[in-house]
Formats: sequence, C-alpha cells, structure tokens
Amino acid sequence: MRIVCGKCQAAYAIDDRLISPRGVRAQCPRCRHLQLVTKEGPVGAVGAFKMPPENHPGGPAPQPATTPVSTPRVPPEAFPTGPVPAAARPNDANRPPAVMPAVAPPVAPLNPASPPARPPPAAPASPPPPSPQVGIDDSLLTGGATREATMGCRECGTPLTDAFDQALGICDRCRTKADAAVNGPVQPEPKGAGRPKPPTSMAALDAALDAAMSESAQTPAPERPRPMLNQGFVMTASREEASGGRGKWVVLGLLLVLLGAGGAAAWAFRERLFAPNRNEATAAIPPAIEQALAAWRMAFVEISGTASEHLATGQRLLAQDTTAGYDHAIEAFQKALLLDPRSDAAIAGYVRALALGRGAHIDDAAWKEARALIAAAEKRSHRAPEVVLAHAHLLLARADDPSNAAEARALAESVLETTKEPSLLADAHLLVGRSWQSSSSALAVESFTRALTLDPKLPSALYQRALAYEASGDLGAALGDLNARLAIDPAHWASNQALARIYRDAGHLDLARQVYLSVLKEHPDHTAAKLELAVFRYQTEGRLPEALGALREMARSLDRYDEHDQVEILTHLATSERLAGNENAAVDAARRAVKIAPDDPAPHVQLFLIALWREAFEEAGAELAAFSGRLGDPGLEKLLEGRLRMSEQKWAEAQAAFDAAVAADARRIDAQLLGAVAAANGGDTSAALKRLAEAAKADPARPPGPPPAERLYVQPLGLLRGFEDRIAHLSKGPDDLAPKLYEAVYRYRLGDAGAAARLSAQVTRVDENNAVALAWQSFALLAAKDVRGAAQAGERAVAANRSVALAQYALGSALLAEGKNDEARRPLQEALRLDPSLLGAEQALAELSFRRQEVDAARGRLTHILSLDPSWKLAKQLLFALEKEVPREGAGPR
Repeated sequence: MRIVCGKCQAAYAIDDRLISPRGVRAQCPRCRHLQLVTKEGPVGAVGAFKMPPENHPGGPAPQPATTPVSTPRVPPEAFPTGPVPAAARPNDANRPPAVMPAVAPPVAPLNPASPPARPPPAAPASPPPPSPQVGIDDSLLTGGATREATMGCRECGTPLTDAFDQALGICDRCRTKADAAVNGPVQPEPKGAGRPKPPTSMAALDAALDAAMSESAQTPAPERPRPMLNQGFVMTASREEASGGRGKWVVLGLLLVLLGAGGAAAWAFRERLFAPNRNEATAAIPPAIEQALAAWRMAFVEISGTASEHLATGQRLLAQDTTAGYDHAIEAFQKALLLDPRSDAAIAGYVRALALGRGAHIDDAAWKEARALIAAAEKRSHRAPEVVLAHAHLLLARADDPSNAAEARALAESVLETTKEPSLLADAHLLVGRSWQSSSSALAVESFTRALTLDPKLPSALYQRALAYEASGDLGAALGDLNARLAIDPAHWASNQALARIYRDAGHLDLARQVYLSVLKEHPDHTAAKLELAVFRYQTEGRLPEALGALREMARSLDRYDEHDQVEILTHLATSERLAGNENAAVDAARRAVKIAPDDPAPHVQLFLIALWREAFEEAGAELAAFSGRLGDPGLEKLLEGRLRMSEQKWAEAQAAFDAAVAADARRIDAQLLGAVAAANGGDTSAALKRLAEAAKADPARPPGPPPAERLYVQPLGLLRGFEDRIAHLSKGPDDLAPKLYEAVYRYRLGDAGAAARLSAQVTRVDENNAVALAWQSFALLAAKDVRGAAQAGERAVAANRSVALAQYALGSALLAEGKNDEARRPLQEALRLDPSLLGAEQALAELSFRRQEVDAARGRLTHILSLDPSWKLAKQLLFALEKEVPREGAGPR
C-alpha cells in the first residue's frame, strides 16, 4: 500500500500484511507526524493513498491485490542515501496537520520502505517468490524469525533468510560495510544510550555537506521526494505483537546512526543554501519581539507592500506630530516589523509613536510590551541613537514617576555625547527639556531653545516650550510659541487645548470658548473639542444644564468612540449628574465607565463621593481602595480618606490622614481646617487649636485647596461644608475668643464673608488689640465690598501690632482697593519682608507696578508667583492683561 504523510505529503510504500485489523500508527521521520493507518488507508491523512499515476510508468496506479506484480529493476544509485536538498523538500508551511485518532494503538517501531532489491543470482525453484512490493511483512512483528530465503543480497548475493534483510534487500554485513565507508566504523552502543547525536564539529559538518552536495550533483533532484532509508515511516503496533526480535533492534540502531549523519548533513546543506551570512541567518529573534509579533498577527491578517514602504509611511506620519498621525504611524510600524522582524528602526518608530500618541493613557499591557521591545532593540542595535531616543520618549509618557524622567534624561544626554547628527541632537535636547518639565521650567526652556536652534520649526519643541513658559508664568512667551505651532498646523489639538486653558485661567472665558468653537466649526465631529467644551461649561462657566445635555447626547452614541473617550465621556457625565443631584444617573454612568476601565481612578472618585453623601461608608471604603495610590495627587487622596474617616467618626485616623495631606501639599488649607475639626471631635483640643492657628496665618488670597484635575473634579468647598459649627464647641466660655476667630476664618474659606466679618467683630469688640482678628475683619469687609471699613480695620490691625505680617497685608490691600497706590506700597512691602510666603501681597505689588506702567517689575513679580504656585490664577489674569497692554514680540492672543 502507498500512503502519504498527512503533514509534509511525503509518499511511502507499506506492505498490506503489516497492517493489523485494529490498524497501526505510522510516524514520518521527516516531520515526526503520527497518523493511524488501517486497511482502508491512513486516517486523517491528506492526499491520495494510492500511488499517483505519474509515478507508475506506462499505466495507472496498481490495484491492491494478492497476485505478484512485476516491478521494473531500479539501480541502487537512483536512491541516494544523503539528505534531501532543501529545494526538493515539499513546502508544508500552509498545510493543516493531520487529524490524530482519539485512541491510538501502542507503539512498536517498524522499518521504512526501501528501494527495490536486486534479483538473487539463483532463484529457488519453489515456492514462487512473494510480491516484490517494497515493505516489511508480518514476520517482523513476531520477533524477526528466520524464514526461507526468497532473494539474495544486492551487494554480495548471499541468500537473505531474515525478514528484515529481505525487506531492505541487503544483508547485515554489507549494511555495516556501507555505513563504515561513509561514517567510519560503528561503535557498539552503550547500554541505555539514547539516539546518537549528529556530528557537531565544523569539520564533520563540512564533510557531510561535501558528501551531500557531490551526491546531489550526480543525482538530479526528483520532482517529488522519494522514500529513502532515513525517510521511512516508523510503523507501530501493539506491545504483544512487537515483543522479541533482537536483530531488528540492531538494524534500527544502524538506521538511527545513518539518520543522525544524514540530518547533520542536511542541516549544513540548508545553511549553505539559504544563509550566505552565517551570523545573520542564525541570529535568533528575541523572545520579546516574537511574543509581540504573535499578538500583532491576529490584527493584521493580510499585509500588502514591503517593510521599507511601511517604515517610510510611519516616519512620515510621525513628523506630522498629530494625534491621528501617531495612531496611523503605530499601525505602519507594526506592519513593517511583521514583514521584517529584524528592523530595529520599526521598533523605535512604533515605541515613539505609542509614547507620543497615547502618552499617559498607555495601558499597562502596552507599556510592558513596548518596554520589552525597546530593550531588545537596544541590545540588538548596540544602543543605536534612534532606539535610545525612542526609549526616552516611552519613559516620559509616564513622567509623573520621577525615576522615569531621570532615566529618560540620562538616555538623551548619552546621545548628545555620541552623535553629531543635527536631527538626533535636536530630538535629544527636546527630551532633556521634557524631563525637566515638571521640576524646573527654566532648565526645560533652555533645552527646548537649544532644540529649536538646531531645528527652528521643530513642532514638538515649540509646543513643549510653550508649556514650560506657561508653567513659569511667562504667558506672553507661551502664547507666542503656541501661535507659531498653530501656524504650522491650525488643527493641532494639544496647542488649541493649551491656548484655551491659558485664556480660561486668565479670566477671559469668551476667548477660551471661542477656541473650542473654532475647532468644532472646522471639525464638527472632533470628540476632544466637544468633550472639553462640555467640561468648560460645567466646571468654569457654571452652565450645568448645557453641559449635561451635551454629555448625555455623546453618551447615547457611545459606540462611536474608542474606549478612552468612552471613559472620559461617562466620567464627566457622572460628575455633572452628581452636581445636578441626579445620584442614580451619576452612579449608572460611573459604573459603566468602571466596566470599561476598571483601573481608571476617575470614575471611582465619583462613586466615592456619591457613597459619602449617601452615608454608605462601606461602599465609599471600597471605592477608596480602588483609587488609592493612583490619583497622581497624594494631597487630594489623603483629604478624601480623612473625610471618610470623619464621617465614620474615626477621629484619630481622620486627623492622621489630614496631616498627611498637608505634608504632601502645604497649600491644602482645607486639610488643615478639617484636621482641626477632627482633633476637636476626638477630644484633642490643643491639637485642634494649633491647626486652626496655622490656618489663620495662611494667605487669605490663596484658595482653600489647589484645583484638582478636571477628570477628578471635586467642588473646592464641598468637603468643608457641614463642619463649621463644630469649632464653636471648642469654646470654654464667653471669654474664650479664639474659637470665634477660628470659626470666622473657617466661614471666610467657605465664601461666607458676612458671617466671617460678624464673628471677627465680636472678637475685636472684646479684644481691641487682637491684630490677627482685626486683619481678618479687614479681609472679610473687603470681600463684602466694604472698602472703607476694610481700610479702617487694617489701620487698627497695624496699630495694634506692626510686626504681624497679616496686618500689614490687610492694610495694603485695603489702600490699594481705595486707589491710594503710593500709601499701599509700603505696608505691602513690609508684609512680604515679614512673611515671604504671602503671595497675595506680591500680587498686590505687581498690580501697583502695572498701574504705574512699570511693566518689567510687574512681569517679574507675577512670573515669580507662578514659579512658586502655577495654580495662582490671579497672577495669570494680571499677566494676560499686561501682555495685552504691552505685548512681547511674537506674543499675544490669537
């Protein structure tokens, strides 16, 4: 019977008598594929089970019959014993594996098909010879017993009585001589030894190669691989059928020796044929790259074009410096790497596009994959500058981790030391500047300027320098760089977003709104612009109904957006529904966001606040655990934790959390006040009074807490409400004035200027020389628009104690409000001398300079304020007004 391997399609001859009624398993040594063979043919085999007509000269394939069939004599030279040349091997890359039987018979090896034997020199008179069909009869399955000689050895003519020798057509002695001639004398195999290993030395490999090549040159490659000695199937049957037969195992050992030598020669031939450069061909692709490619292949089933074409496309898209461009560049570089896994340029481009396009929104899985890819490319490319810079870009995508920023800076600086290519130097300076962005605006500006010196129109350097200028308070320079960036690409969203933010913080809400509307006019479906406009309406303009309508409309067609935008839409919808009092709708929106992105802290914050207001403290605790350590604002996180502990009446834990919030951010006056309330309720009166005294010394112009990120929106005063009456419990009697003063401060922070003025007046009527109480009375009256009363209270405060900075500050602010500029300057300067942390006094002096047209002095004071506290909006507002009056060259609003 002729069978075909179901995997590699190699054809072999098997004697029908070897196949038991239950079937046997056949293993192809070429590809090691196992398949079940029955009387009807191989089960699950691919291809014909009979010899194809083209392999039967002169007629169709023979039918399986018991009558003898004459076989044309074929000389042994037609069956080379060397390895099959690679070009003659069937291509099995796209062939499906054969289906294996669910239960296979036990294994016992049988010999492969062999070439037709030479006729013996003297044929016996009887019985008639069996069918000359190559194969092994069933005597081998019964221990290899001898039987009557029916043929002679094709080499020496010795009659063959062993069934195994008859199947091969050669006696054991001639086989041994043939093996020794090629491979040397066969050493006896030690007991328990496994399969002989192929030669590993280069000399042995070259010898096998030369033998294989010389034999291949003499014998033309067949159109279809012929079955050879080391290519036969290994047939299997039951253990009972295969017991005994020492002779066949000896032969099998010899076959394995030949198989090893042939395999080594085949491998050497393969290397010579397909890999002219041995080092390049044998260099393994790193596992990190293999793993990434395995996942990417599922997304790119068919890829047209070449790797170089996709690489060029990705690089062109990178240069556009747009969000859409980065997204398309990611795909282009993925395709390039799939087509050429050795392209480190494709890895560098992919990592860079991922970092710049998704930034802080890169999920953990993509981040880890990108880090593994760039590490492999760095090692393989011997730290090529482009790869090192891409690694730095990836690290800066998570620059909130100081260690990432420091590592990125070190990588960029290493490139500055090793290359002279201007484009690479510009990119390296850009990266150094970005690494300083959050810690030193001055150093960041310096590096960005160096990058722009090398490439004056480097778009990303213009945008990044604008951010650095904004952080330092130089709004005029920031506006100039943003205008230059938008001149290159008016649709650049990040620049439009920064421009709107500057206008908003400067108090020009109409200009900020116009930026969003202009983008939407050109691109009506711009998701980010629609979302930002809705957020602007409910967080800045106070137009909650309009914002709710826009967000609900976006949520109704949520499938139109990607997952990141879906989470943003649902989170802001939850926030606005909560502010509107629709708690159930808010919970539904937040939970939908959590379902999409379970690890995103923003929707968990909204669920926490709703649970807190509902007094569902267990739910609030679960949400607190969900966003713990992931807000990026430790002060806010500890503030929220302390507020929950207060509601649970765990006063000591609350007090500790509020102290941690103040330690994380000294601007958290709200945490100081709430910590005092917690201490008071916990019975620690001295700790409560100490915290209230510290809060009373803080700058009245400073907000109670820094503004949270838009997506973590918490009403600035929402956490303070409900505890203002608790401070009065600290009073020990009518003559105890401190609690009244501290309650006045608390109510002033809540925005209740009238109550603050009344409470501070009660203190000053009893204690006329209390400079701190008089100062707070002055500030409260000024907030209530009683300018003359504020000035009088300020004068009394300074007269009571000139060394109290808050008193000098109150008097100067009141005089400035009255328009008495010359008189206001001195107390304000004295306040700053006594307490340099009073940024409100610095702001007042900048306003004085602005009124007197002292432009440089005003700008210097305002930029100093913003360098200390970038969230100080009053300074931004005055700076913007200053730029409109006396704009810098190239600066000014669009």
